[in-house]
Amino acid sequence: MAAIGLPAARGVRLQLDPKGPILAASAALAAFLALIPLATLLGESLTVSGEWSPGNFLRAYSDPRAYSLLINSFAYALGAAALSVAISFCLAWMLERTNLPGRQLLYAAAVVPLILPGVVTTIAWILLLSPKIGLLNLLAVNVLGLPGPPFNIYSLPGMIWVEALHTSPLLFLLLAAALRSMNPALEEAALTSGAGWPRAASRITLPLLLPAAGAALLLAFVRAIESFEVPALIGIPVGISLFSARIYQAVHVTPPDYGLGSAHAMALLAITVLGMLAYYRLTRGAAQFQTVTGKGYRPRLIDLGVWKYPGVIFAAAYFLFLIGLPLAVVVYSSLLPFYSVPTPELLARAGFANFAYVLGFEPARRAFGHSLVLALSSAALVMLLTSVVAWITFRSRIPGRRLLDLLAFTPIAVPGIVMGLALQRFYVSLPLPIYGTLWVLLLAFAARFMPYGVRIMSAALAQIHVEIEEAAECAGSPWWPAFRCIVLPLLWPSLLAGTIYVMIISFRELSAAILLISADSTVLSVLIFDLWENGAYPRLAALSLMLTGFIAVLVLVLRLIGRRTGVQEATG
Repeated sequence: MAAIGLPAARGVRLQLDPKGPILAASAALAAFLALIPLATLLGESLTVSGEWSPGNFLRAYSDPRAYSLLINSFAYALGAAALSVAISFCLAWMLERTNLPGRQLLYAAAVVPLILPGVVTTIAWILLLSPKIGLLNLLAVNVLGLPGPPFNIYSLPGMIWVEALHTSPLLFLLLAAALRSMNPALEEAALTSGAGWPRAASRITLPLLLPAAGAALLLAFVRAIESFEVPALIGIPVGISLFSARIYQAVHVTPPDYGLGSAHAMALLAITVLGMLAYYRLTRGAAQFQTVTGKGYRPRLIDLGVWKYPGVIFAAAYFLFLIGLPLAVVVYSSLLPFYSVPTPELLARAGFANFAYVLGFEPARRAFGHSLVLALSSAALVMLLTSVVAWITFRSRIPGRRLLDLLAFTPIAVPGIVMGLALQRFYVSLPLPIYGTLWVLLLAFAARFMPYGVRIMSAALAQIHVEIEEAAECAGSPWWPAFRCIVLPLLWPSLLAGTIYVMIISFRELSAAILLISADSTVLSVLIFDLWENGAYPRLAALSLMLTGFIAVLVLVLRLIGRRTGVQEATG
């Protein structure tokens, strides 16, 4: 092989061919998407009447209410993170480590809530637990005869409960994957030595899961601190102010106070960055958690014995609260002319009039088209862009490639409401007329979801040996045809998984979109939010069900297409 002059297997050298402009453009776009929001936000927060000044920060944090804002935000984020991690770990441990009956069915059901938009589930819990209109409260008072409503969703514990249920499906997947890949030999040794499984889980399983648990806790904390649906729908009506809701309120007054909103946004950004730094410090000694070696192992499931009945009850209760009750109240609401406690007279008027109305509602049809276009285009842009970024990081010798990878991952620390505010201020000042169009939403979604694509494609490309591309290069193939015909097909499973995930979260995205839409570019998540504010509960329930059903069908179609094209690529 050396005689014919094959290049060294350490990396593909950058040639003077079309890949140069492609790589440069991709790197520039990734850096633009990552840096523009941060630079704009910093400049806006330090500008008062066109001059550099810390006045916005003084106004924001000299206000006595700033302390309650900080305390509420931390209590909400930490409480939701702790509860969601605890619930997710218990469920993941039972499904991965025990002989709990129905494990496969429960595992499949655990990922279903990922397609439910956060604004829909938040509204569902308001319809269930509101002191005035909550169905469970109405039933408790009118049927059980209680003197008053037993539940109050409009409280900090209520907000923590809803946010924890929002985040738990994603954390379950993360923790279940960590448990599945962890060698259970140490747990089995503890059980053999006479330790019970509760002691083995607390003394061995939990410490070994520290990196995964830290990642899950960080993810839950960041998602809670940046969440908009729960603070806006539950917190604002009763005066429980959090950073994300305060930013929204600052820019939705007349005239908008962008300086104050930017100052609050910088604090929110600083909190998320500190959370990430704490996680890196926690897991910097990652070698002490390594238990997977070259030796094969087969996990032995723990026999729960009589504990399987409480385990089944816990799993059933989890899915009842996660799927059953929210979906039931949305279905119930969608069939009624108005929302109220069920009575024979009201149920007799149930029907599909709300669905017919939504189908003929022009703003809903327009918002559906916008959401579909954005989901498809943002998924395509993110996955193709991050595929090239991953190639630059792992295959090229371009100076600064590691910095590019870091920049592409940076937006993970930028909350959605902060991203929306920064891009709103940036594109309003540009002479390009893209503000208020789908183009600005596409750029916002691409920046917001780019970190997920980078991590997915980097992990996938790291598994593909460079000699495949070197063989194509030696055969005379230019870089782009080799990348398009060889690398991308090999990356197909990861590309498909990333595409599906980005499409789902594009349909769900509200926090960034609500600050960037106009009357001509509204999307379904914002339309559902507006219907809620206008009190059109049955119609928003019908629209929510149609959106959820469409996302589910779209995911199934993409998976079927992926299986068929995957087979064709493999056989080709």
